[in-house]
Amino acid sequence: MATYLGILAGVIVAFAALAAQAQSFSATPSGAPRALILDAVIAPATQDVGRTINIYVAAELAGQLYARRSDGSWAPLSSPLSIYRTAVAGQSHTVSVTDGSIDLSAAVLDGLNIYVGYGQSEQDMLANSKFARVYTHVVPRCAPSGALPAALLSCRNWIAFAPPRPFNPNASVYPSEAELRIALSRLASEGWRGLVTYSLDGTLQHVPRIAKEVGFTSVVAGLFWFDAAQLARERTAALAERASIDAYVLGNEGLLNRRYTREQLSTEIQRLRADTGKPVATSETLAQYQGDATLVTLGDWVFPNLQFWFDPAIRTPAQGVASVQSQYQTLQSLAGARTIVIKEAWYPTAGDAAATQGNQSEFFRLLAATPIRFVWGEAFNQFWKSEPLGQGPNWGLHTDTGSPMQVITTLRETYTGPY
Repeated sequence: MATYLGILAGVIVAFAALAAQAQSFSATPSGAPRALILDAVIAPATQDVGRTINIYVAAELAGQLYARRSDGSWAPLSSPLSIYRTAVAGQSHTVSVTDGSIDLSAAVLDGLNIYVGYGQSEQDMLANSKFARVYTHVVPRCAPSGALPAALLSCRNWIAFAPPRPFNPNASVYPSEAELRIALSRLASEGWRGLVTYSLDGTLQHVPRIAKEVGFTSVVAGLFWFDAAQLARERTAALAERASIDAYVLGNEGLLNRRYTREQLSTEIQRLRADTGKPVATSETLAQYQGDATLVTLGDWVFPNLQFWFDPAIRTPAQGVASVQSQYQTLQSLAGARTIVIKEAWYPTAGDAAATQGNQSEFFRLLAATPIRFVWGEAFNQFWKSEPLGQGPNWGLHTDTGSPMQVITTLRETYTGPY
């Protein structure tokens, strides 16, 4: 038996090399870490449809292997491997891995890996690689807490959020609450605990509440002020949802795009702060702050967008970080002792030969090695964006359907920790 377990353990550990080839397995987390619900979906190969199959669920934690039994309990993995369910293979099968009854928030569960597989026998499953790692549980070493903007300064795991597909604000397509919960649960399961949003329009009004329900500890809610009508809608939502919101960011590059004046922005920031009792900031590019040095005094902290990709001469991670550092230092000279946290400094993964997942990871690795405080982002690719250099739809740390980019695995230890 020891030999058998050693072989099976080796197969599971070696699965990382096979994962990219397995297209028939996925998992969707939902709920907070203390009551996580994880459903896996198995789509059998075409030749297996109609056959009687065994479904297997296994877990690995700190080198120890466990199997889920047919009664739903977990036990140390042994031979023969426990069968979780037997079924006639259809187009897909949903498997309940955790039902919310187990508290997964404990630090000792960090790195828990979940595998699902199927086969006419366990030998069929192993020999034909009919299994996959579908989930890795992350327990962050830090979680933002306390008042803003101080909460932005202690922990790295802040992420800028707009939903994945089907979200398309240009066509007034907003995700359902269930779709928002899936997207936010995915982020929380990866260890993100601080959220910065862009809008409270439509169903996005529910994002702060859902974020808190699935495990986020701090939310900065954005109001995207496109015109007076949208501002009115978003203000109504901001007031209605303030119990789930820790601070606001009013407007995003609205001065740059002449959607409102500085005087209007100043008035609305003061009004929102007075009506909610919460801190308020705004976001502009460096050029706007340089053009109006008093702009750094608006709001309760400075929350700039310091992108570099718009300069076609900057195309390596090192050049990108150097540009961000230079912009940050220029802004520091204007802001004095005011708190500065970068809201946007991103690296795309498509649209240019230099836009790769590897370069994105290296950019954030280098940026995290500086003293600069920043929000990671953006959470998901936005297919509806269109920009001349091709980066618009491709800024995400995940695809627009939710699959993680390389950065999520390679820099997990960095983004889940403290500064």
